[in-house]
Amino acid sequence: MRAVLGKDRPPCPRAFRCADPLPTTTTEPEETLSLSTRAVVDELFTRLAKADLDGLDDLFAEDVDWQIPGAAHIVPWLGHRRTPAEVADFFRAMSRYVIQELFEVEQVFVDGQEAVIAGRLRSVVRATGKPIESQFVVRITVVGGRINRYLFLEDSYAVANAVQPGAARR
Repeated sequence: MRAVLGKDRPPCPRAFRCADPLPTTTTEPEETLSLSTRAVVDELFTRLAKADLDGLDDLFAEDVDWQIPGAAHIVPWLGHRRTPAEVADFFRAMSRYVIQELFEVEQVFVDGQEAVIAGRLRSVVRATGKPIESQFVVRITVVGGRINRYLFLEDSYAVANAVQPGAARR
């Protein structure tokens, strides 16, 4: 399902509020937080799409809770990072590990400081030549205009299999 933006979009699920892509005037503080969150999320994915990694660490809080769960003992890019510099290093290092063929954001939900991004990805592990195809969900929390929590969920089983030489392809 793709996000439909503007007046003709279907109603959002009850638990989420879909932020409009263009700012609207409102006096409600919660709506202002949603727009700020949406702006930060849009900036993050715009920079990543352009491979513009300079200043990426400016988007993250000094004490960030950033993680991609999975078998970190098998997959070198998985795990927990705590500083903006570590996060920026992750994004810079990814091109050493994988050839990214597709990273498509299909939907963005924003509710106050929280954002949930859903999409799909396809890449090839350089060391093994094996593909990774997965849907993903990212949960981002923005406080004071900076990301202080980032949780990326994907098919970690498929990722671990693709990284291991000789592991079965799915």
